[in-house]
Parts: sequence; C-alpha cells; structure tokens
Amino acid sequence: MSDETVNNKTEEQAKQEENRKPEKKKSPLWLRIIGIILLVVLLFFAGILFFIDGILTTGVRTVGTQMLGVKVHVDAVRLKIFSGELSIKNLQVANPPGCAEEYAFVLPAFYVSLNVSSLMKDKIIIDDIRVEGLEVNYEPDVKKGSNINRILDNMKKSNPQASKKTDDQKVEPKETVPSQPSRKAPPEKKVAIDSIQVKNSNIKVTLLSQTGVILLPDFEMEDIGEKDDVTISQAIYKFLNELMKNVTKASTDTVGDLEKKLRAAGQDVASGSKDIGQAVKEIGKEIKNMFSGEKKEN
Repeated sequence: MSDETVNNKTEEQAKQEENRKPEKKKSPLWLRIIGIILLVVLLFFAGILFFIDGILTTGVRTVGTQMLGVKVHVDAVRLKIFSGELSIKNLQVANPPGCAEEYAFVLPAFYVSLNVSSLMKDKIIIDDIRVEGLEVNYEPDVKKGSNINRILDNMKKSNPQASKKTDDQKVEPKETVPSQPSRKAPPEKKVAIDSIQVKNSNIKVTLLSQTGVILLPDFEMEDIGEKDDVTISQAIYKFLNELMKNVTKASTDTVGDLEKKLRAAGQDVASGSKDIGQAVKEIGKEIKNMFSGEKKEN
C-alpha cells in the first residue's frame, strides 16, 4: 500500500472523528435571563450591605426625633449581618426647651444582639440590649414636670398608642364605624426583646442652677413583647418609663424632702415672714449642701 493511500485514509478518519465531536451548544435564552436576574439581585444586596449603615443612621436620627419630640443624634450605626450585632455610637437625646442642660441622655455606645433574618419579618427578635455608661441629665420641676416626663409626654402626643399597651395588659379591639376609605400608614413593626441591661451609669441632677452627680443603680428589663405584641415605639416608651422610675428612686435620697421645703418657702413668702429673695437664697444653699455632701446644722 502506497504512502499516498495511507495519508488519504488518515485524513478521512480525522474528518470522521471531527464530525463525531458534539457541537458546542449555546445556553438556552431562559438560562441566560436567570443568570442576569441573579447578577442584578446580587448587586442589589451588595449595594444594600454597602449603604445600610448610612440608612440606619439617618433612620435613627429622623424617626427618633419625630418619636421623642426632641432632636436625636447618633454619630454612626453599624450592623454586622453575619454576627447579628447592631452598635450605635454616641447617642444624644436633646432636652426640651427651657432646660439647663443641652441633653437629656448621652450614651457613648450601646450594643444590640438580634436575629438579622427577623428584620425582614413583621416581628424583630432581639436577644439582648446592653447599655453601659449612660449619662442621664435629670431636671425635676414642680410646675412643668421633669425633663424626662416631658419627653414621655411628647411620645404620647406623637404616638398615642405608645403608652397604651403593655405585656401584661391586652387592649381589646374596639368596634369602629365604617368610614370612607383612606390611605393608611404601614403598620409599625413589632419587637420581642429578651433582655435590656443598664450598667455603670450616672444621673446628673440639676436643681435651681445647682448640679450633682449620683450613681444610677444597675437594672434589667426582661421579656418585652414575648407574651404579647409590642411595637418598637411601645418598647421604647416602656424602657424610658422604667428608666424614669429608677432615676426618680435613685434621686430621692439626694433630693430628699426638697419639695416640702419649696412649699414651706412659698408659704413663708405668702405670709410675709420672708421675702422671695431670702427664700430663694436659702433653698439654693440647701441644694448646694445636698450635692456637696454637707449637712445642715439644726
């Protein structure tokens, strides 16, 4: 057999083998469309993760200010998606107008441990909130009420439902008269908080231009929204109300029977036994002695 015949057979075999090779098929159109959709979704969530801290920071400032009726500021809010930890840095809640101090609450940082997946649901699940180093500026006022009470009153005005429902008291639904359809605001998210711990905090008490700092005893709140549905605003109100109780209780020993002394001074002025300047001077001295640890001699 000649070399030419062998070469011809080899070429024919090579062509047959090439013909046997499967042709490269193009991906179906629907598969390419799904790939594009997945890419868009991936980019969308990547964008959310990139901007979420800024969104949360703005949200806390805006919603907090609307809810409390005073300016609320935070330097930054950080959410760690994978560990489920939310941290808020330098929270400042302003005082109502007319107060001596600029802020009612100052908190360098606090931490929230939560179930991240619950953020997309109707009820947010929070394991614990740790509050440390809180500074409360407490300004009691016989006529207007304390600065903290005024903030609580602001909450009642901005959201009347905030103070109406507690874990151990259910609100029965009321029958409503059908009315013309109107655009309803989206329902507020519910929240369940296993524990709120407040530690290593102080109270700065201001009375008649005199200021003293006392320790706020540690306290803990548990099972908020576990037994019943509680909205975020209701949970905040419950916390502020409990904080107010602890602040008042801790301040009692320091302030003592100041209210009685103020009333007695008022009666002395009304009867003419003392002029108003003398009464104010004596009360101011009494307050100064309380905060300096001095005791008035009998």
